Amino acid sequence: MLTWTLWCGLLFLLWFYFLWSRRRFYLLALKIPGPLGYPILGMAHWLMNREDILNAFGCFLDKHGPTIFSWLGPIPFMIVSDPQVVQDIFTSPHCVNKGIIYKAVDDGAGIGLFSMNDPRWSIHRKLLNPAFGHKVLLSFLPIFNRETALLLDQLKPLQDDGEKDLVPLLQSFTLGIATQTTMGSDVRSEENLMSKSLLDRYQCMLETMTDMCFSPWLNSRFVRQLLGRESHYYQAKTEIRQFIRKLIEKKLAADQKETQPAIKSIDKNIFLNLATDLLRRGVFTWRNVEDESNIIVFGAFETTANAIYYTLMLLAMFPDYQERAFEEIQSLFPNTGDFEVTYADTQQMVYLDMILNESMRVIPPVPVVSRQTSHDLTLSNGIVVPQGVQIAIDIYHMHRSKKIWGPEAETFNPDHFLPHNIQDKHPYAYIPFTKGIRNCIGWRYALISAKVTLAKLLRNYRFKTSFPFEDLYFVEDITMKLKTVPLLELQKRNSYDHTVTLLAKGGHIEEQLSINKPAMSLTDILELNKTELFAKIRDGLPVVQKTQNLLDCKDDLLFAWDAKECCLLVRNWRSSLAGEVSVQFQTLIPSSTVGLEVDRVLASNECSLVALSGPRGVTILELPRRWGPDGYYKDGKARITCRTYSLDTQLFLNNPHLEVRQLRWHPHSVSDSTLLVLLNNNTIRVYNHSKLRHVWQVGPSLHRGEASSSLCDFGEVAVDFDIAPAAKPRGESETTGKNETTLDNSNKTLVAAKSLPKQERIEWPIVVLRENGNIYILMTGVDSEMTRLQGPITITPQTRDNYGLESCALMIIPSLPPTIVMAESNGKLHHALLMEAEAAELSFNEVDDFVLIEPAEYVVHVLETVELELGLAAGGGGGGAASYNCPVYLKRDLINEMRYFAYHNAGLHAVTVSFISELQRYLDSESEEDRLELAASSRAEYILCTKFDSSESVNAVFGLALLQIPAGVVLLLGSGQVISLKLVIDAQLLVTPNESKQAGLDVSQQESGPSFVDTIKSLLQRSVNQPILAEKLASPSAQESYELLNQAIEVLREQYLKRHDLVRAAFARHINQIQLKREQQKLEIQDLEQERELISERAHKLAERFEEISYSQELLVRKCNGLMQKANAALPNNVVAEREFAQEVSRLNTVTQSMAAGLESCKKTLNKQRYHIAKSQEELKKNAYELPEKQHSTITEILTQLTGEIDRQIIDVKRINKIVGV
Repeated sequence: MLTWTLWCGLLFLLWFYFLWSRRRFYLLALKIPGPLGYPILGMAHWLMNREDILNAFGCFLDKHGPTIFSWLGPIPFMIVSDPQVVQDIFTSPHCVNKGIIYKAVDDGAGIGLFSMNDPRWSIHRKLLNPAFGHKVLLSFLPIFNRETALLLDQLKPLQDDGEKDLVPLLQSFTLGIATQTTMGSDVRSEENLMSKSLLDRYQCMLETMTDMCFSPWLNSRFVRQLLGRESHYYQAKTEIRQFIRKLIEKKLAADQKETQPAIKSIDKNIFLNLATDLLRRGVFTWRNVEDESNIIVFGAFETTANAIYYTLMLLAMFPDYQERAFEEIQSLFPNTGDFEVTYADTQQMVYLDMILNESMRVIPPVPVVSRQTSHDLTLSNGIVVPQGVQIAIDIYHMHRSKKIWGPEAETFNPDHFLPHNIQDKHPYAYIPFTKGIRNCIGWRYALISAKVTLAKLLRNYRFKTSFPFEDLYFVEDITMKLKTVPLLELQKRNSYDHTVTLLAKGGHIEEQLSINKPAMSLTDILELNKTELFAKIRDGLPVVQKTQNLLDCKDDLLFAWDAKECCLLVRNWRSSLAGEVSVQFQTLIPSSTVGLEVDRVLASNECSLVALSGPRGVTILELPRRWGPDGYYKDGKARITCRTYSLDTQLFLNNPHLEVRQLRWHPHSVSDSTLLVLLNNNTIRVYNHSKLRHVWQVGPSLHRGEASSSLCDFGEVAVDFDIAPAAKPRGESETTGKNETTLDNSNKTLVAAKSLPKQERIEWPIVVLRENGNIYILMTGVDSEMTRLQGPITITPQTRDNYGLESCALMIIPSLPPTIVMAESNGKLHHALLMEAEAAELSFNEVDDFVLIEPAEYVVHVLETVELELGLAAGGGGGGAASYNCPVYLKRDLINEMRYFAYHNAGLHAVTVSFISELQRYLDSESEEDRLELAASSRAEYILCTKFDSSESVNAVFGLALLQIPAGVVLLLGSGQVISLKLVIDAQLLVTPNESKQAGLDVSQQESGPSFVDTIKSLLQRSVNQPILAEKLASPSAQESYELLNQAIEVLREQYLKRHDLVRAAFARHINQIQLKREQQKLEIQDLEQERELISERAHKLAERFEEISYSQELLVRKCNGLMQKANAALPNNVVAEREFAQEVSRLNTVTQSMAAGLESCKKTLNKQRYHIAKSQEELKKNAYELPEKQHSTITEILTQLTGEIDRQIIDVKRINKIVGV
């Protein structure tokens, strides 16, 4: 009984120690919610079937939140889909190691970058990083193009032949690319690849490794043999190993054959070259090279093939997006068939990049990744994750979270990656290749290869499928897999899809002439003049020809104001491009009467509100929700009543002189409802929906009746404003300390601590332009009552007229530093940079005496001035155009920050700001010797002219809207005519060849002069604008028509025919020079051949001479050795020493042998003694006598009684001694 008690106590102590050692895990379970699971199993039973893993994770996350804690048997386990927690994990050096479930990958693919633990992983990653550098990836582009051309040939038999499974074909294609780019070998001729057995082996190994990850008992080879899975798995693993080993041996054999091992720097960094070099240097072992090669090849072809196929599949399910991608690719590559895709081309594929990102958002390449904590990890919310916790980052559900991506998170919509949609997302909300310390080494490789492949496939084929998106069922398989793979049908793009592209001067306007299609107007390629929307608003256009903007565009919606019925018309212009549409336009009827003369329509950043502005007020219209297959408002309802509210109606009624000068939506508004309105009394009123939040004074006040006061005469009235990028306040603490008491500071601190989250306060510089050209900056937050007005800002270099005495418009381009554009009514545009001042300076302006002005923290540096041509003179001179003045309005191009548009009564100009590209290049440059040179001048192209005679009659621009993807511009003129043109989005085409290449030239290229192509381009570059001539309100006279025709003929003769003659002469000179160089090179080649023969003969003679000298040298060496031996033998001392040394060695040998014999005898004696001892112990055990149990118990009782009696006697003796006193 005592023994059992002891054992139970020991087990209890061990169990208590086990629980105590895991106490931090149990405390973590109290802080993070999650399913408890079953005893011993935890939640492991949910993960046994990999087809249900993602659904199980989704249920847990929906029930318990984005971060949960549970158990996998005895192992603590977390599932995370919160971007902030994911960032804490991926950026922590204590969470670099992969989870224990990836141990199966070590057995199958080897211990490589995928599953290797730190610090070995860090060392290998640093050594292999050059293999995926930018220059190395660019060297792979010819391989990507060549292999994709072969893929197009393989797809030809499948076109128009029903739905087919393209996955094996794409996997074979990507495997060929992976082996060429990483292993340097073309394996298309390999027998196992041709028979597709190698691909089957890869799939077998992947499936088995996945089962081993989620079924740990399969990690035992014995269990796999019992279940009959070992033979196929072992065979697949062996064949793949042999395949990789063969490629490595082939590379090493080729290196040994090379007599000159010098390799180009780029080729040296190719993966296998880098790995074999590390092998030769002893840094890598053969096993390291084999494992890393296996992992790299597998990762390179598997994930790339899946990404390409899933993107094609989704585009087949959503044909509208496929057509938009096709239009973008067609604008870059007009011809079908094979074409060369460069890296610059991939950078221009903006919409294809959005599609690829959206595809990897909806179907991430790896749905779940696992990490484990090597030390305690402190999250940003203060929770400490102890060492030893397994963490699963659920990328699949984080990418589909409606809290992050909105209500359409679970469907495919590339608009999720529009700039204004993605800018507010957490940086770790989209991680298809993970992020942080241990991100995917080949993510750039995958993106570039996928974009090249998709561009060629989508240009040549249209993909279709009958499989609905809703029936897709995703399976966790280390990489993402589908339970049922949809089949795809290929349709060859027909001849009428081919377009001829004409680029206007400067490359701004792209006009497309379709072949075998009905002829369309070159000035209305979207055929908007024929639409019912513009036919309806023509009757209500204003009579006064004054520039205004009754159009606006956000994403795929085009808004137009109908002044006759006082309602807003909206059209989905992208859907109309695809073909026939059921809804031509929708009418949004304001809930309250709009009594304004609307001259400006401005949609909010998120397109939830539309501001209708006129000189005497502003009205806000709330837009309804969109749903349905085509994304119309309320599923395409023709007429919709929208809630409407006017802003400060009573203010305008009480102040007849008050007018609206400008209004803009604040970019930092969380609710997309903050509107800033500039009035002509030098105030900016801030509204949130219908509520007035703030009134900011930006200049001296104009009281009632002072509309014609001296302030207006001196141009001290603000005419325009724009919002610059946010900035952190400078010297905030010092300023607060000077102006406020300690009590005020403590009170404000307490209030702020209760009401505001802990984050840095930022200010938005609001740049205000006054009519006299002075610039002021108002520093304030979105919801701040505190404002800091600074100005007038110092403008350098100083001029007499202060860069405009009749300033009318201002715009900020968010470059770095921000670019300011100031417009004058005489057509001058000033381009300047908004720079931080070295020291705050207080400017002086006597009219601002009653306005609190702070020292200016900024300066404005004007770089250039561009003059616009406001109208064309019919006689060809410039007198009429130069004397015409009118307000100029500015609109920024959201796609290309180098370009903006200036529209006015005389038409439209597209202006390219060339120095922005130089600024960006300088900021991206890593060279310390790089210099910033802003010598390139900007250009203004006259796109549309609405005034081409000396009279004052104009055909003003009544509306300007910029379209995105495909890029275009829509103009509404006072005559009712609609102009629609396509825009080029390539930034390189907007810069002249000399400007685009000057920065990248090295010294040798600069000394050789411009290339022939640049010379031809410069000869063909026009110096005179030839804009589109709009329709006049009245028919031109015969004299005017004759003068315009003469002017056009003169431009044709001077700018086209004459330049073509110059080009023809340049070609003739260039051909003569090439022929002369060719003859000279032939002569030089002959001389070099003769010289090579002479060198070869000399080399043979030198080789023979070398052999003779080598033989003679060998004879001399032998003679020298013989002489040395004789000399040593002749020396007497040497003989005595050698004899003594030999005797000593002999003696030591004898002693050593005797000691060895003694040790051997000792060993034998010891073994003999051990044998006797063991034998005697066995005999003692045999002779031992054991008492019967009854006798044993009796003797035990007797001894116990005796012991008790002896104890009593001892006690009595002690008692007697105490009595006696002894």
